Amino acid sequence: MRTSRPRPKLLLFCARYGFSQKNAIAATLAWAAETQGFAFDVYYDAVRGGRHYGGGEPGHHGLALLTGGLVSGGRHLEALTTALHRFETTVICAGPVAFANPLAALSGDAGAAVHLVREDLVEIYEAAFGALGVAWPDLAVMLEPEPVPGLADVDAYLWPEVFHRQALGLASGARPEELRAILDRQVRVLIACGLSADRRAELAGEGFRVLDLGGVDPADDYASLTARIARRWSEGRRGWMLADPVLAAYWLPVACRERRALIYSKPAAKVLDSLAGDIAATPGPAVLGRQTEDADFFQLSELGQCLQVVDPGRPPLPVLLTQPAGWAAVESIAESGEPSDAELLAFASEGRVLVSLLFWTGMIRELENLYALADLVSLTGLKAGFVLTAQSFAQRPSPLDLLTVPRDQGGLYPHVEVLLGSSGTGVSIESSLGSQRLAEHLAGARRELDDLGVPAALRPSGWWATMDARLIRRPRWQSPGPLGWNPASPYRLQFRFQPGQGHQANDRDARAGALRENLAGRLKGSRLRSFFRAYRPYEEFAPGPFSAEIADAVRHAGFTYMFSKSGFGSPPRVLYEKGEFVALNYTAGRWDGWTPFETINDVADLRQAEKELLATNQPGWLVGTLDSCLWAFSGELWRAAPGLAAIARFAASGGSSGRLLNVTPRVVARYARLLSSRGSLAVPRGGATRVTG
Repeated sequence: MRTSRPRPKLLLFCARYGFSQKNAIAATLAWAAETQGFAFDVYYDAVRGGRHYGGGEPGHHGLALLTGGLVSGGRHLEALTTALHRFETTVICAGPVAFANPLAALSGDAGAAVHLVREDLVEIYEAAFGALGVAWPDLAVMLEPEPVPGLADVDAYLWPEVFHRQALGLASGARPEELRAILDRQVRVLIACGLSADRRAELAGEGFRVLDLGGVDPADDYASLTARIARRWSEGRRGWMLADPVLAAYWLPVACRERRALIYSKPAAKVLDSLAGDIAATPGPAVLGRQTEDADFFQLSELGQCLQVVDPGRPPLPVLLTQPAGWAAVESIAESGEPSDAELLAFASEGRVLVSLLFWTGMIRELENLYALADLVSLTGLKAGFVLTAQSFAQRPSPLDLLTVPRDQGGLYPHVEVLLGSSGTGVSIESSLGSQRLAEHLAGARRELDDLGVPAALRPSGWWATMDARLIRRPRWQSPGPLGWNPASPYRLQFRFQPGQGHQANDRDARAGALRENLAGRLKGSRLRSFFRAYRPYEEFAPGPFSAEIADAVRHAGFTYMFSKSGFGSPPRVLYEKGEFVALNYTAGRWDGWTPFETINDVADLRQAEKELLATNQPGWLVGTLDSCLWAFSGELWRAAPGLAAIARFAASGGSSGRLLNVTPRVVARYARLLSSRGSLAVPRGGATRVTG
């Protein structure tokens, strides 16, 4: 008789995001759970917008922009159900919480123990310590969430002061009756972190022996404080997390579990500069967090790191990544239906153009997109590529389970192919990272896929670059001038201005930036705003020459083809060819200047590319990337769905002309090899140089 293995144990703490004691409690429960062999996670209720947040001020969106996916659309209840079945779970619910009803419905069947308590420190700790079998510690650490004006919610970054001391964590707003109850439990020594002298005196008057840790300087900002904490607790540190205060609170259990230093500044360049040597000396894993601006990707890449972007609630319960589901053996699947080489050669003789779309959705937070994208493929019959990283395969069940299920059985096979994106374990600017470091990251991604047991049939053979070519400044005559054309403006003309963002080199630059930022703020609410438009950070730049060194690193990592950002906008071109490996350019989309990437913004981009490609009467390909988080996040989809459907239907139906052939990306790569061997590609004009060998 086969016996099942015991499930691992999980302690889950649920509360409102607005509960002021949450971070101190989480740091305490993290060490208590770990000592007893429990995994630990938190879930905080909050208003959620389900939108994409890429840095900057949240503006009128407020907290909803920062808290990730919608509860329903982001599959939060599904994550809870999975956790209750995958773990032997103890849940501490502080006050009324969003998970109350599903916990009541599921806990009996799943064997979960649910403790409903008030938002009271002693009740929460009594329930948690009792469930874990942990004695009350005799030391407390009290954290001040806002020790100086403008430095709010820093208690999440101070988790090492509680965790590594195995102390009882408290926030400074603890009520007198809570403090008296804690004293009754023989917790007499209290370390004060960031507390004022008056508050320390009050605590001493209550009966505590108060020790002042200091820890916070009146001149501190987020950069100096978080860098100092990272250095003070560097022993045993195994990674980094670049996180704003909201993200830091939600991912605090991960920081504890993985021994990651939580760091932050705005712009991020300030704290990254301060810790550059430490970060560069860390071999891995990928930095977790989210950018304050896209320049962060460049700086981290120059330090040899890649960034794995996460959001609060994306995924809803990160602890599930520690217990990934197994994969069924893929013994046989239906014939793929891909055209044979003979058919591709016939297409070439007819001058046919193949069309394929790549959906970048590779960050851990972007697993949420897979549900909408899978529905899109099912409804339209689109053939496309999903660009993922190794960690994407760890969070399941998900639509990735449908990759080997035929479409006529409700699955995605053979319409979806998986490509590996960027560094394989995160995003980098590969040209800044360098070929050697890229090779190391890709090898790490391969090992992660091995550890996850991903079947060979699902292993990516294609590679997608974020920016494998170095950026070059456009010639002066191509640079945007002080006046711009905008049909929506009353007089069709707009004045351009430089926003005051980014890392300022000196006080003078900072003052000028502040003035520009002030101007931008005033224009947002003004009737004059249509007369002005900000310069975009990357519109004066373009992808430079193709890098054979980067391509060689990708080829040696076991891939058979790649799409390069070099040669963008030119006719279909083989940029590099060696053995069975081939590097291709993109032929559809736009460089809009907001980010250093090329993307498809609407179906008009595809129609324009179709028109230009068919006019040559030459065989080739129409390929572009969509940044899926702008289309398929649970809050974005309500606005973007019609445009996304139009793009999918365009490709699936053969374009406006009906003459395009929709295929997966690997078929485009095969087509390119055949066209190259026959000399059937259009003559390149400018840009990258083809390399063969």
